[in-house]
Amino acid sequence: MRLDLNRVAGIFAGIVLAVTGVAAAPPGNLLYQLQGLDIGQVAASSYSLVVTDYSHDGTAAGEWTPAEIERLRDGGKRTVLAYLSIGEAEDYRYYWQPSWRKQPPSWLGSINPDWPGNYKVRYWDPAWQALLFGSDGAYLDRILAQGFDGIYLDIVDAYEYWGPDGKNQRPTAAADMVTLVQALADYGRQRRPGFLVYPQNGAGLGAIDPSYVQAVDGIGAEDTWTLGNRPQSRRHTDQVTAWLDLFRDAGKTVVAIDYPTRRKLRDAFYSRAEARGYVPLTPPRSLDRYVEVAGHPPAGGPEVVLTAPADGAVAAPDGIPEFSWTASGGAVEYRLVFTGTESYRQLRVVPAGKPALTETRFTPTAAQWRGLLALAGQNGWHDLIWWVTARDAVGNLRSSRARRLHSYHTGISTTVFWVGEEAGSANGGIANLDSAWDECWMESYGGVDSPDARNGDLPAGFTPMENPFYIALPYNDLDGDGVRKDSVPSLVPWASSVPLGDGQSLLKNRWVEVVRGDQTCYGQWEDVGPFGENAARYVFGAAQPRSRRNHRAGLDVSPALRDCLKLADGITPTAWRFVEAGTVPSGPWNRIVTTGGTRLGAPVCP
Repeated sequence: MRLDLNRVAGIFAGIVLAVTGVAAAPPGNLLYQLQGLDIGQVAASSYSLVVTDYSHDGTAAGEWTPAEIERLRDGGKRTVLAYLSIGEAEDYRYYWQPSWRKQPPSWLGSINPDWPGNYKVRYWDPAWQALLFGSDGAYLDRILAQGFDGIYLDIVDAYEYWGPDGKNQRPTAAADMVTLVQALADYGRQRRPGFLVYPQNGAGLGAIDPSYVQAVDGIGAEDTWTLGNRPQSRRHTDQVTAWLDLFRDAGKTVVAIDYPTRRKLRDAFYSRAEARGYVPLTPPRSLDRYVEVAGHPPAGGPEVVLTAPADGAVAAPDGIPEFSWTASGGAVEYRLVFTGTESYRQLRVVPAGKPALTETRFTPTAAQWRGLLALAGQNGWHDLIWWVTARDAVGNLRSSRARRLHSYHTGISTTVFWVGEEAGSANGGIANLDSAWDECWMESYGGVDSPDARNGDLPAGFTPMENPFYIALPYNDLDGDGVRKDSVPSLVPWASSVPLGDGQSLLKNRWVEVVRGDQTCYGQWEDVGPFGENAARYVFGAAQPRSRRNHRAGLDVSPALRDCLKLADGITPTAWRFVEAGTVPSGPWNRIVTTGGTRLGAPVCP
């Protein structure tokens, strides 16, 4: 949100990261008000983190005094951050020169038509940065002198405007923004240890450069699930939640700010954000008044913690689990929430109507369980995601963190293939001298991975340079020209968080767990097949393999995986699912790990 201080004031909820040395605030305990702040009102409130402007009216004459900031801080009981726009200049700020409208400096861009008085800036320009920090009377230097605990940075997503996806005037726009935020953070922390830095929006920088995640203490994001009272686009929600998870998983605070006004939409937003481990707020979009959202107070309310099934437990069709949880804080009734969408866009609430549950346990009927398991086919991980929302006697709501139940593609006819396999009738006339992503596959591997001449898990006669535990699935994310298919972002669950350029496969080297009976083995995805390359509804959904050959074969495994799984023939059924590399246990499958990227376009093979 671009914030015009002549009009804007508001609040949102958040917590402070404990690793900064500032005591963590409870969820929902943050005030964001840029104008008209009443210090006495804030001092009497339960808010422990406050974001406000460095000036009560945006001008130099209205700058808060150190004594006023210290009163807000209340001896360190409350943390106070200063709002700072780094991607746009504002014509009501102390640094603005009226002559710039006719003779703009080199760093000043065009006016923002949606926010009169705000101008795009070439934020990489040293002259603009000198206004922000490090020079006499610079913006950050004023903030530090006033005694603020940190800064809340806005218009960080300006890199999208200047970069390849926008005006394309600055190919390095994303890297330039990372550099600026890191420089601001370093400058502040050198002068005040523990100085906090929270950017708003621009979460994609965390996927582009992991060092950005480590440079900040938290991040805010607007319009993640809704655009007012309308749903946000699927692509935006899927992409932004994947990016925000990078910060959450690194131990950073994620603040989610959406603007629905309808009670039902607000409640669903809070449920999604709390389940994901974000800190939610639904203020008025005008951000012009202090609000405590009905049903979602800044402090207090019910608490709920899931107990069973365990996170990561297996969801089997023939084993209906009991869902249970503990509650406190006056909770009197509960609803379970299930989803198969990775970004929590589509929710199934149980019970859907009245009455709600009053016990802290629930066992689905057989019909309900079949329907819930079907939701897992909506995400590429094949996971069923669930949480519980509790309500207290006065109508306050709070949701637990979500858990995941893993399910598998089951009964999949599994065939054997190998690097260096010659074309023949058994493999549909398809040779495996190269792969869909490496035209020098046999050379990269080091030779023919013969299924007959073996030395334990390895081929006889040589040690391969790549993982001998590999698989193929019938989907290719690249087209015949090596260009990524347009459908990939909506299909591949890890697409948004893997910053690979065009021409590089997002699928190559991904880990897969394969199960047969009591045998569980792991391998890396290194080729496309069997018998197809467009079976997205099977690979990333709940459909069966499309090919009718070899009993609808849907998985190829290497000789090492064949032996690990104790496959006796070429069509044995197995079950499989995608897993993250960090969850793969130690075993023969990760003694050699394939890391090489895509190699297409008639390369010269070694």
